[in-house]
Amino acid sequence: MIDRSDDFPSRYSGSGVEASAKKGSRVMDIGKEISQKTRESIAQPSSLNLPMNADLSGSELNSLVESRLQIKQMKELNPLSPAELSKKKIIHPEMKEKQVINKFRSLRTKLFGHDFRNNSVVLVCTTHEGGGSTFFAINLAAAIALEESKTSLLIDCNLNNPSITETFGLKGEIGLTDYLEDPNVDLEKIIYPSGISRYRVIPVGTSLESSSEFFTSVRMRQLLQLARERYSDRYVILDTPPVLGSADTSILAPLCNKILVVAPYGEVSEDDFSRTIETVGPERVTGVILNEKLI
Repeated sequence: MIDRSDDFPSRYSGSGVEASAKKGSRVMDIGKEISQKTRESIAQPSSLNLPMNADLSGSELNSLVESRLQIKQMKELNPLSPAELSKKKIIHPEMKEKQVINKFRSLRTKLFGHDFRNNSVVLVCTTHEGGGSTFFAINLAAAIALEESKTSLLIDCNLNNPSITETFGLKGEIGLTDYLEDPNVDLEKIIYPSGISRYRVIPVGTSLESSSEFFTSVRMRQLLQLARERYSDRYVILDTPPVLGSADTSILAPLCNKILVVAPYGEVSEDDFSRTIETVGPERVTGVILNEKLI
């Protein structure tokens, strides 16, 4: 899949994101109580958005219904306004540039198709610094969360340039590295609301050293497994350092189901592009975004 981002307005291009996010209160992902009426309404086939030829076992259907119930209970105490979302360059339904949001919806469909049974861990990377991968990771997660039956979890794995952590106002909060370093830190303690419904964030954390040791640990594998199992309809997005500038991305690549490579259009040599694909593993590369910045 090759997608051109030259349809995007210039102020939405590239990886630069602003760091003036307002901190939101911590909230639980799941409501404590679900009424029987709500349970029954979500259990209706029309509410599950299943394909006409869906053939689910009883246990699969029960799991799917329970996941949709949990997602329905996810609340945002401090939702970001359309103006705040636009300032942070995050897509939203009220935005004037409809081609932008439609582009990300299309990207979401191309990546996941209509497979409603299996969630995925998606690694978003770029060839070198300034390639735009953070911008695409943030908005891919936002596009997934636009669908009421899905939820997204964005994890900041870029220890040297934690733009996601800054964008959502989570600098200094415990996060990924704290979980990997301390076995007493539980997963739910490092998941934060984003200000967007059904969209959660794990910041980079307070320790920014020995990243390779973090990512090769058993705890990293456990985190991704637990994050996927938390909801059967959750998609986990990893924002990672530039492939040619850090070993971290190649370490994380085998832990993911899909890889999306963002390459600055006209700024990457054929050799660098080939080395990037080979480093992360061509068998896992699901798509390539050619990110052309407008002047």
